Amino acid sequence: AFHYLKEENRIEEYYDYVQSIRQDLEFMIDGIVVEFLNKSIIDKMGYDNLGEKPKHSFALKLPRLEKIGIVTDIDYPIGSSGRITPRIWYTGEDGKPIVFNGCEMNKQQISSYKRFKELNLGLGSRILVSYNNDCLSYISKINCPENEEIKPFKFIKRCPICNSDIVIRVNDKRIKTIASCPNEECDARVIGKINNFLVKMDIKGTKENTLEKIYNEGLMTTIKDLFTMDYNDVSNVVGEKTALNLKKAVESKTYFDYEILGSLMIDGIGIESSKVIMKNYTIDDIIDMKKKSVIIENISQL
Repeated sequence: AFHYLKEENRIEEYYDYVQSIRQDLEFMIDGIVVEFLNKSIIDKMGYDNLGEKPKHSFALKLPRLEKIGIVTDIDYPIGSSGRITPRIWYTGEDGKPIVFNGCEMNKQQISSYKRFKELNLGLGSRILVSYNNDCLSYISKINCPENEEIKPFKFIKRCPICNSDIVIRVNDKRIKTIASCPNEECDARVIGKINNFLVKMDIKGTKENTLEKIYNEGLMTTIKDLFTMDYNDVSNVVGEKTALNLKKAVESKTYFDYEILGSLMIDGIGIESSKVIMKNYTIDDIIDMKKKSVIIENISQL
C-alpha cells in the first residue's frame, strides 16, 4: 500500500501508525521508505554535505517486534556432533502461543551451555520474545521481582538418549561453553549424522523424525544403509509414498566425491575444503587415513 505524505511534520505520525498495526499484519515489514515529490520540500531539504544523498528521500527502520512470554518447559535436543542445545518452551502471558505476523512462536533453542547459564531461566520465568527478519525469534530474561523467586533449571548431567556422562568444554578463559554427549554411537548422534548427510547433499523431502522411525526399526543404522536397505520394509514403517520418495531422492542424486567427503562430518572437513583435498586424495585414501588417525597431519598443509 502507498501512503502519500504532503507535509514533513506527518512523517512521525505515519511512522507511529505503521508501528501500531504491524503486530497484526500477516507479513513482515521492518521499516518504511519516505520520499517527498513536492518541489518546495525537495528544495528546502536539499542534499547532504557532499551533495550526493538527497535528504528528501530516506528509510526509517522499525524496532523489533516484542512480546512477553512465560517459560513452560525445557528439553535437551542433541545434534549430530553430540552438541546439546537446550530448548526453552513458552507461551504468552495469556497461556496462548505468541503470534508474530501469523507465525506462532512457542520454543527457542539456546545456542550453548554458556548461554543457558546466562539466562538462568526456570519454570514460570518471564521472558521477552523478539521477532527478527521474518522468521527468527530471540528470548531474553526480564529483570522483574517475579523472576527473582523462581528456581532456575539445572542442566542435565547425563545424555537423555544413551545415558552417557555429559562433557562440558572449557575455553582458555576457564569458562564453560558447550555441553555434548561424547558417545559416537548415541542414537541421537547416529540419526543426526544420517540427516546431516541428506541435508549437505541437498537430498530433500525427508524429515528427521521419519529417519528416526526407520532407525528405531533397525532398518537403517549408517549412511550406507540409505543405499542398501529394503525399501519395501521401509514402506511398512513410514508408508509407501514416503519410502518411495526417499528411495527416488537417494537414487536420482548425482554424487561427487568432494560432496560425499564434506557430508560425512569429519572434523574440520566441509564441502569447500573437500574440493581441495579431493584433488590430491581419493575417498578411500581419506577413510584409510582417518582409521590410522593421520588425516590431520596429511591434509593440513593443503
